[in-house]
Amino acid sequence: MKRNSSKRTTNIWVLLSLAVLIIALGGAAYYYVATKTSTQEETVQTSTIGTGDIMLSATGLGTLVAREEVSFGFKNGGTVSEVLVGLGDHVEAGQGLARLENSTLQLKYKQAEANLASLNSPAELAQAEQAVQDAEQSLATARNDLQYMIGSDMLIAEEQVASAQQVLQTAKAALEQDAYDTNKQKVSEAEADLKKAQENLSYAYYNYSSTYTQETFTYPIRNDKRVTIRRDLIAPTGAVVNHSGSCAWLV
Repeated sequence: MKRNSSKRTTNIWVLLSLAVLIIALGGAAYYYVATKTSTQEETVQTSTIGTGDIMLSATGLGTLVAREEVSFGFKNGGTVSEVLVGLGDHVEAGQGLARLENSTLQLKYKQAEANLASLNSPAELAQAEQAVQDAEQSLATARNDLQYMIGSDMLIAEEQVASAQQVLQTAKAALEQDAYDTNKQKVSEAEADLKKAQENLSYAYYNYSSTYTQETFTYPIRNDKRVTIRRDLIAPTGAVVNHSGSCAWLV
């Protein structure tokens, strides 16, 4: 009997010990889980969702393609002697990119420079000034000859017509560029001035035909004994007048 009672007591203590161990293990497990959860909650970080550029990079083999391609050339033909930039270099507007072999151009430049220097020499300048004086003298002589042939009134009237025609041409050119009322007014005024100048020329021609030629180009016709038998009008022809100057009214 005593043996059975002792054995039963031993079993009870074993069961109590197992129960205590299980409770201790459960408590330790609960403490470990609680501690880990708390630690994880403390280390969690948050951020606000937004938009932005995503920067990506990659490495590998490929072909580089230019974003823009620009063609250019030289104004003069020739052989390229030097390239001043390399592939992929950044260049600025107006920067020289290459040079041509320019010995021929340099020779032409030196020839032109020599020609310019000769034009600026004292002898060349004196010759040019003399040519200008000769031209001015020829023009004055031709104008005097024309004035004698058609009279001063006709000459002045013709010059006024030519001047009015030039003014009208200029006014019409300005009107083609800008159709402003001011330009239209200038064209109207120039047309009126030209019409008036042409009327003055018609009146001057009438005086030339009826008076000036009678007074200037009437010559006595004499016989072999130097006796005047009549007077003839020998006015200059249109060909003679046009050779000396300009007169569209004579035929």
